[in-house]
Amino acid sequence: METTRISLIGPSLVIKGRVTAKSQALKVQGRIEGTLDLDDALIVEEAGVVDASLICREAKIAGHLSGNIYATEKASIEPSGRVTGAVFAPVFSVSEGARLDGSVEMDSDSGTLEQKFRIAAGEKSSAAESPERKTPAKSLDKAKAPAKESRKDSVPSADKTNSAKTKG
Repeated sequence: METTRISLIGPSLVIKGRVTAKSQALKVQGRIEGTLDLDDALIVEEAGVVDASLICREAKIAGHLSGNIYATEKASIEPSGRVTGAVFAPVFSVSEGARLDGSVEMDSDSGTLEQKFRIAAGEKSSAAESPERKTPAKSLDKAKAPAKESRKDSVPSADKTNSAKTKG
């Protein structure tokens, strides 16, 4: 039985740029900014912060992640986890107490998911080049989650709706 190797980004480490890992998982207790291309798992622990677009086999988020996620097998957000961005995975779970500010796309066809991930990232699809994710992802730098637009007129706040008076 093969044991998965795990690389650790410790609590005092900040990494900026493109991170690529082959045949090992990545555990984050510190901070990563940029892009991640992993052929194994990403584990973001409670103190971990990831501001990056991500392609991996499995994503397990207990800390904060801001960016789009494409997990070829599964993605999960733990109770302490916070994700801002789109999640593309064939299997997805979110624990009670977790937060997701974004969207989820689930499909058993990995080529379709990768294509949707790349469209969300503003790229042309490379799913035809690597339908089973056997080659490294290309050009993830643009795949960050889009900035949220703030519109005061779009949704009334809870205070305004609860304090509305009715004539009677």
